[in-house]
Amino acid sequence: MISFKAETKTVGILCASGELMQHNETDLKSAILEALMCVDNLFLDFEKVTAVDTSGLEIISMCYEIASRLGKHVTISRQSPEFLNTVRTAGYSFADIEQECKGSQP
Repeated sequence: MISFKAETKTVGILCASGELMQHNETDLKSAILEALMCVDNLFLDFEKVTAVDTSGLEIISMCYEIASRLGKHVTISRQSPEFLNTVRTAGYSFADIEQECKGSQP
């Protein structure tokens, strides 16, 4: 499930729970793009994500690229252990969680 709430005119939080996988990537992409059109600073809350695959990570990476082109900012504010593990295993690097991923490596 994906929900978006604009906290102010410039700040919003997109919360995702469950799976961020290939079978629901269209929903994730649409939700992120709609949220970016509403606010300048988008926080992504993945604390309740139970599984993510590379399709989900690619959509999130695309979100960062689009936000940068639009002069907006995206931050992954909270993440589940499953999300962090997949980011690390897949070799992705999201600047706002890079240090946490490095710190959780064995």
